[in-house]
Amino acid sequence: MHAILTHSAGVVLVGMVVVAAAPAQDPGHDFFERKIRPILAEHCYSCHSTESKKQRGGLVLDTKEGLLKGGDSGPALVPRKPQESLLLKALRYDNPELRMPPKGKLPDHVIADFAKWIEMGAPDPRVGTKKSASPSGSVNLQQGRKFWAFQPPRPVPPPAVKDAAWPHNEIDRFLLARLEASGLRPAPDAEPAVLLRRLYYVLIG
Repeated sequence: MHAILTHSAGVVLVGMVVVAAAPAQDPGHDFFERKIRPILAEHCYSCHSTESKKQRGGLVLDTKEGLLKGGDSGPALVPRKPQESLLLKALRYDNPELRMPPKGKLPDHVIADFAKWIEMGAPDPRVGTKKSASPSGSVNLQQGRKFWAFQPPRPVPPPAVKDAAWPHNEIDRFLLARLEASGLRPAPDAEPAVLLRRLYYVLIG
């Protein structure tokens, strides 16, 4: 029982540290990174970026400044005013002479994301005047989805351990396996007074 409480206290402490260290993510910036930037990179940067050979219509979309400034037709968007934003009109194909992307209209749910983003005030975390996608100047979405943070959780069987009598649960098996791999042994169970003192520091400080 002492071992279980000791391990639980450690987990609580680690959780408190992680929560305290994790910075708050701006919802608007998160929406831009998930819904807006990937679409711009996949469908627009080839013709409207700082690295494209010729910016069509003088429009640059891979920087925050370029997006707000717009091109030959004027500002690309008016924050919080979707109906007045040329970017949204181009995505909706409202004007036969102003359609983006020219190869085909984007799905309705994507266009709706752009409308929502503009209504939010067009939050954009990008800084500077140069593209911030990848060193090669392009974004590989398929490769990016392989990153561990975007993988769905999957069960991992607990590892085998030499001292099968010590673990009280599967978490203990993971801890013991790492200790045994480093040539270490678990510390003996704490006395009740020591255990209470540890819990006091963890919960109250």
